[in-house]
Amino acid sequence: MGSETNTAHPRWGLAALRRREQNKPICRIDLWGFVSVMLALVIMFMSRTWGHDLPRGTVDLVRIHHSTLMPSALREDSLHIKIQRTGDIYFGDLLILRDELPDRIRDGVKNGAEKKVYISADARARYQAVEEVLNQVRLAGVENVCFLAESF
Repeated sequence: MGSETNTAHPRWGLAALRRREQNKPICRIDLWGFVSVMLALVIMFMSRTWGHDLPRGTVDLVRIHHSTLMPSALREDSLHIKIQRTGDIYFGDLLILRDELPDRIRDGVKNGAEKKVYISADARARYQAVEEVLNQVRLAGVENVCFLAESF
């Protein structure tokens, strides 16, 4: 019996030693969990923004205190002209030349649009560009012009 206890004793000692090593506090910070979460967030946000561009013909509207609501400007067949800061002219979402504008307006009115033009001019657009667009609208035979703006 004495020989059995001698052989069993070293096993108990090794198990206790292993248990003591397992219960030691870890003296390092493992950042791989944090890095993997941050990488997943970066991929998630990057994939959302890659395929989305700004809409064509975006303008920064003039801000005014007193404005009137124009619900008919939201209609699908309304005639929208956007004048960007650079002087580019958009009819709807299509970039056009200034000389093409009267024909486009006439076609829109023939197709059943209201005989009113909504102009969204950038706050930093040159007056000359806006004046040229107004002249082209008059050449098309439309007298009702509405300038869109943002209210405070």
